[in-house]
Amino acid sequence: MNGNLSPVRHELGARVRLAVLVVSACATLFISAAGTFVPPVQAAVTPKFVTLPQVLAPAQLRAAHLVRPHAAGAALDIELVIAPNNQAQLNNLLAEEYNPRSVLYQHWLGTGAFERMFGPTAAQRAAIDHYMRAQGLQLTASSSVFLMDYVGTTAAVNHAFRTQINDYVLHDGSAVYANATAPQVPYVLSGTISGIIGLDSVNHIHPHIVQPQAHGGRQPHYGGAPSSTGLTPQQIRSLYNANGVYHRTNGDGVAVGVFELSNWKLSDVQAYEKQFGLYNTHIQSLYVDRGPTDRKGALEVVLDIDMFLAVAPGVPTMYVYNAPNTTQGYVDELATIARQNKLEVLSLSWGGCESDTPQAQRTGEEIYLKEMAMEGISVFTAAGDNGAFDCEYLYTTSPKNTPAYANAVEVDDPSNNPYVTAVGGTSFYGTFDPQTTANPSYPVGKEYVWNTLNNCTSGTFTYQGTNYGHCPFGAGGGGNSTDYAALFYQYGPGVASSYSEYGSYCHQNSGVKCRALPDVSINTDPNSGYGVYCSDSKTASDCTTTGWQGVGGTSAGAPLWAAIATLGAGYHHHRLGCLDAQLYSMFRMSTGYTLYYHDINHAATVTAGTTSYTTSTNGKFPVTNGYDMATGIGSPNIYNDVVGF
Repeated sequence: MNGNLSPVRHELGARVRLAVLVVSACATLFISAAGTFVPPVQAAVTPKFVTLPQVLAPAQLRAAHLVRPHAAGAALDIELVIAPNNQAQLNNLLAEEYNPRSVLYQHWLGTGAFERMFGPTAAQRAAIDHYMRAQGLQLTASSSVFLMDYVGTTAAVNHAFRTQINDYVLHDGSAVYANATAPQVPYVLSGTISGIIGLDSVNHIHPHIVQPQAHGGRQPHYGGAPSSTGLTPQQIRSLYNANGVYHRTNGDGVAVGVFELSNWKLSDVQAYEKQFGLYNTHIQSLYVDRGPTDRKGALEVVLDIDMFLAVAPGVPTMYVYNAPNTTQGYVDELATIARQNKLEVLSLSWGGCESDTPQAQRTGEEIYLKEMAMEGISVFTAAGDNGAFDCEYLYTTSPKNTPAYANAVEVDDPSNNPYVTAVGGTSFYGTFDPQTTANPSYPVGKEYVWNTLNNCTSGTFTYQGTNYGHCPFGAGGGGNSTDYAALFYQYGPGVASSYSEYGSYCHQNSGVKCRALPDVSINTDPNSGYGVYCSDSKTASDCTTTGWQGVGGTSAGAPLWAAIATLGAGYHHHRLGCLDAQLYSMFRMSTGYTLYYHDINHAATVTAGTTSYTTSTNGKFPVTNGYDMATGIGSPNIYNDVVGF
């Protein structure tokens, strides 16, 4: 065990020997674990099995047609998620890193330290491999010590996990396979295996990007980008008061990246940079699991990079991590980012509704988001584009026959995770348009919650005589998590309200408050959004036209706030880590709230045609003074935020 601890001593240094002592106290746990998980599995004895918590039937399958059992001889790739050892010590060390009164404050873990301190033992991995090989499954390479990848036939997988994998046709006509029952694992391995990825091929992850449609599908003119397709970089900086920062930092020297699941065209980003006189930033693609297999999210990738560079144009390199859009690709990409520990700031604009997130995906996600937080990486995520009803996107192909489940109050994953900063949405549509003004001032009283024409409600929305279904024009995501409790940092005016949930709602003890989101917001309404260039003709669903087009969605908000954190890291010359603790601390300052944020606390009335629409919620949660689950703390005052970090 001392061999495992000495690298940690070296990385954290003399001032943080307490961390070593905390982990050393658990050495006996590692030793006992080695004895616990190595009893031989004898062929003559059937081991006791336990059921893993797992999504039995993803939400899409509730409207699916069962075709047949999946071919017994078909090859499947399976990925086991391994639980970290010494969870209590992990959580304690993480808390100390974010406690300003601790000697461990902001002493981030070095590359590889998290795996060495909390990874599975060789004995634990050997016990798993012994069982899997006995079932006819073969170990392959994996991207982390917390993952074990196997390949085998459907018959072997069914037998190994006591389940049945079937073929289905979804409501949109796509063919998938999925497990009909929750998987089971031997009891002696149940404390080590926390999830199984690869039992289904359902796509649970999508980009949070929306294009203008508030005029019956016609793109409204807005901002100063070519053809008035949206805001320019200079307009964004001026609106949110960033210009004063650039004499000190423009992001130079800060390592940043975006998380992607689609192919895209570098020339589209270069066209954006050239149009607005930005630097020709070096963009490096880092492929995970051989990279993405399609181009369905090309506009998402372009938007993420463009928005990041619009506010932090001086970053020396933009790392674009990219994997196949599968559950395994998603988790493997997070694992790779955490393991490499290259970045100081990460923007992640992909996700899915909380109830539709497989348990194994959430378990893997939680491991790597904690690892990033302990390494000091600031992660910003998109809170969703369907207001308080995040699962609605599952049924957009059939809005007139939407199951009740789609209208349920839901938040987004991974924005539900308390170790990311969840970015919600605001709007200027119908209240303010800078047109071609290069340096507009912030329009006090004009920014309101994104819920275009108040379209997002628990019912359906009719516009000019047409029933568009549920939440068709988009709205800023927010609400209470059913998976996570609020962490120590999340308190302040408005955080606890009559709309808050507690205890069993998020699987906590009575009285424990559930995680609320979003944390912050920014303009994300596509009708008051951002001009970007996209020419990927193979992606008609994204690049609806070739060339300049207006884009929005909380996908724009995540990289914009990530760019703000990048300026903060450059200004203060160090990693900031999960920024939530600092954001809420600044929010609670009696003289600081209005200095650092714009409180989005009022309704807005917009007239379209002959009808006036008043918006004051994201479909359920109203804007209020202070924090609310429609816009979080509020939108940024960039210069003051950067200095305040």
